[in-house]
Amino acid sequence: MNDEITIGHGGSAGDLVWHIPAMIDIARRLGVCKFTLLLKVNMPASYSQPHPCGNVLLNRAFAESLIPLLKLQPYLSDCRIWAGEDLTVDLDLFRCVPFDFRMGQISHFPCPAFVCTPDLSRPWLSVGEAARSGKVLLNRTTRYRNPALDYRRLKDCWFVGLAGENELRLPEVPTPTVLDLAREIEACRLFVGNQSLGMALASALDVERVMEVCPWCPNVPASSERCTTVWNQRQLDEVMASAGLLQPNR
Repeated sequence: MNDEITIGHGGSAGDLVWHIPAMIDIARRLGVCKFTLLLKVNMPASYSQPHPCGNVLLNRAFAESLIPLLKLQPYLSDCRIWAGEDLTVDLDLFRCVPFDFRMGQISHFPCPAFVCTPDLSRPWLSVGEAARSGKVLLNRTTRYRNPALDYRRLKDCWFVGLAGENELRLPEVPTPTVLDLAREIEACRLFVGNQSLGMALASALDVERVMEVCPWCPNVPASSERCTTVWNQRQLDEVMASAGLLQPNR
């Protein structure tokens, strides 16, 4: 049997992170413990709101930003941009299965197309040594927001993500690459955010996190006891107050 397989993935960066546990189990069932991950770029997409990759799921620049993080993972023998070569497994075939992808668990979307059982019970990303910063990080993207939530009473938080999304004008932590973002998340005391790449990384690293649930697309699982989900303002205020991160009412 070959000691290596190739798996192709053409989805967004956040989807990719959530689908890694499925890839690991698919590889295991094929009799290997390491595989080559090939990133398909410029697959067309239609977004209702602005997206950092424009009108594609993953552009080349974002893929190149992802690769240094992915190459650190012990289950990958290589990671690179797909050049059209044959694939052992084309994970994108799950998109051909009739399914409402707004629901369910994003980590398990490949399951109707492939025999696999994604294991979310332990971290599936590592970033090497990361000194603890003790920061509380907020990452709230324009997509998948819960309109019932207002973060203006939060205090002592730092922003990570796209500068244009820093609506609270918090002090920013520079994260020029996805590896930089992952390392800041690994080092933080608490990560707060919505259903984004940042939350996917926080889940894969299994840091303490508070997840804003999008009510019309609640497809991101609370994958461990270190994740607290909030659906409304009362819950957000309660969780932030218990962490000492909420300003008093004025």
